[in-house]
Amino acid sequence: MYDFVDGTFHINIDKDSRKSATYSKDRLAISFEGVLLNQQESSEKTAKYLYDKYIRDGELFVKPLRGSFQIAVIDGRSPDTRFLFYADHTASRQIFYHHSKEGFVFSPDIEPLIPHVYNKTVNEMAMVHFMVSGHFPSGHTAVDEIKVLGPGEYLALQAGNLEKKQYYRFVLEPDEQMDRREASRALDSVLTERILEYWRHAEDPAILLSGGYDSQFIFYTIAHAVEDTSRLTTVTWGQHPGRRNADMAIARRTAERFGTRHIEIEKTQDHWRAEYDDMFKAQSGMTDSSFYHAHELAVCKTLHKNYGIRSVMRGDECLGFGPDAHTVQNALLPSSMSFPKYVPGFEEWFAPENRISERYSRFMTGLVKQYEYQSYDCLKDTLDFYQRQHMNRNPLNYFKLDYLEVFCPLIDPDVLDLISKFPSRFRRHKQLFKKLLETKIGRQLEIAENNNLTDWRSEINRSSELIAFFMEESEKLPSIFNPDFFRSRIFSPGTSHRKNIKALIKDRVRPLKKILPIEFIQQTLAYRKRHINQSLHIPPHLLMIRAAVLARWCDWWIV
Repeated sequence: MYDFVDGTFHINIDKDSRKSATYSKDRLAISFEGVLLNQQESSEKTAKYLYDKYIRDGELFVKPLRGSFQIAVIDGRSPDTRFLFYADHTASRQIFYHHSKEGFVFSPDIEPLIPHVYNKTVNEMAMVHFMVSGHFPSGHTAVDEIKVLGPGEYLALQAGNLEKKQYYRFVLEPDEQMDRREASRALDSVLTERILEYWRHAEDPAILLSGGYDSQFIFYTIAHAVEDTSRLTTVTWGQHPGRRNADMAIARRTAERFGTRHIEIEKTQDHWRAEYDDMFKAQSGMTDSSFYHAHELAVCKTLHKNYGIRSVMRGDECLGFGPDAHTVQNALLPSSMSFPKYVPGFEEWFAPENRISERYSRFMTGLVKQYEYQSYDCLKDTLDFYQRQHMNRNPLNYFKLDYLEVFCPLIDPDVLDLISKFPSRFRRHKQLFKKLLETKIGRQLEIAENNNLTDWRSEINRSSELIAFFMEESEKLPSIFNPDFFRSRIFSPGTSHRKNIKALIKDRVRPLKKILPIEFIQQTLAYRKRHINQSLHIPPHLLMIRAAVLARWCDWWIV
């Protein structure tokens, strides 16, 4: 909180000496929290560096900065003091805020803002969006009066007037003439540079290693750059560590080949309720992963307290997620978004008198219109950055800051700037990125065929405690929802055998490829999938989890 007293000002912040600092002089103050790659100095020297940069460059001084940070500027050099609040280019650190005639408050968490919102309004469209997508729409929360700052955004407050501005935009402007070899070299260069730059700034680091392309690219880049890989620490966690060719098994074999100090943490459901309570608070209930990834908070505590880990290198997908898109609806799908008419059973979720389908359709039309895009394929990747990454991935990383600093070099602005120039054929399914890794690593590269995530469908099927929990939470849903529908889903969360059946069919079909026109059939189906609007099917157990998270919002922070 910031208070001006007798013509001077005092700054009070929750201070972590390693990550935050304030520098003030001549009625101008800058507070900084985070990690700035532009500086290798202490936090105090970083604050002075930012002060000088603001004096020289003005409001847009943050544009060339790199790292994960949040910055507050108090400029009292004019009669009307000016306040500026900055998120970094990807909004990796959450800034929630509330502005009213009573004043302006902001916080990295929702809970401290709640007492300052005297007349709370339920943001119904944000709640509907959460039920469809598993996260709120960019910039919104379940409370209409509380917003969240987005990627490359900053707030300017002066004389009681608040204005939201932007210093950075992720806009796709593909160069269709770009050569594949040239693009691959450029991607390799910028990824290697950014990964190693983050690595140099990481304190007591570990590499989150799985059987996926993203984490393995980061691991191999670092492993090839250091002299002694036995001094590296790799981390993996999940259920069923013995599962063949799954993430944990691939990570284990990779770590053994390079001789790293490998930490493997097996996840159980023994403390799921307490873990959910802790994660909901830590993540401010911003995504459904506050329930189904609740164990990660306990994992981070363990890594910090038992193993001395203070930072983690993590791969996040923002390099062309999903297939080409040739309609607006199909551009929405990879980010788990949809117009209501393409969500089976949508109308059953709500009380009939609310006309939610019509209202949400208008809301989604407005959401799409706010973005610049040259094609539906560009729209797909723009939504991936502003919606899926900002509102779904970032909260999953941000809560860890109580224990660990999380670095995501694959979505550094320099990487994004290069990706924005790639034609769609390079971005599709991250093809260029995957090919680059396969070429660099060769036969050593192993990609997981399975994962070690919790199968919540199965857990719910066999747990009377979970069923009772979901029954209890369904009573707390806001009035726009139909609680009877969600109670009925509790006793029919679906079968856990669908994946096994799918795998069995693949095994039976594989020998037939030599005699059937499989490739032609696949191409025909792929064309149809790209050019005809596809539906978004949401499993019943996911609806139950999302309903429980929204019910917790109502119970803790709205009612």
